[in-house]
Amino acid sequence: MAVNRDLLRNIPKVDELLASPALIEAAQRASHSAVARATRQVLEELRQSILEGLQTSVPDKEALLRRVTRSVELDARPNLKRLINATGVVLHTNLGRAPLAESAVEAIRNVAAGYTNLEYNLPKGERGSRYSHVSGLLCELTGAEDAIVVNNNAAALLLLLSSLTKGG
Repeated sequence: MAVNRDLLRNIPKVDELLASPALIEAAQRASHSAVARATRQVLEELRQSILEGLQTSVPDKEALLRRVTRSVELDARPNLKRLINATGVVLHTNLGRAPLAESAVEAIRNVAAGYTNLEYNLPKGERGSRYSHVSGLLCELTGAEDAIVVNNNAAALLLLLSSLTKGG
């Protein structure tokens, strides 16, 4: 099967499409790199379709712009969905572990809506430690001399092993 090289030559260039008002506007909502990536993907799919003989014409510029815009919109959608854990496993790592209590969600919502004193010591008026917010509570709870919080088991294991093997 002979490929119609004229069709391939009629595919608009990436820069030509990116200069269009529709994609400039899309880049303001998403990002320039996301729009450029979607543009390259749409044009590559068109090129492949022509090479495989599935496409016998090049869509007009407006149709290509709609495809790119739609692709950017689909990529920008949040992909985490709320699920029901019907597995029987209470703390299921593939399902985000345990749901937070509504009071915890509300506390997060209140703090996350603005700036915080995460690494700022308000009484001293200077830089502080992000760990100071929980270390006292953990020490009280566990009876430990000091405490630190990390965000995953691998980090905790690394800290534990580093402490236990220090100097040896």
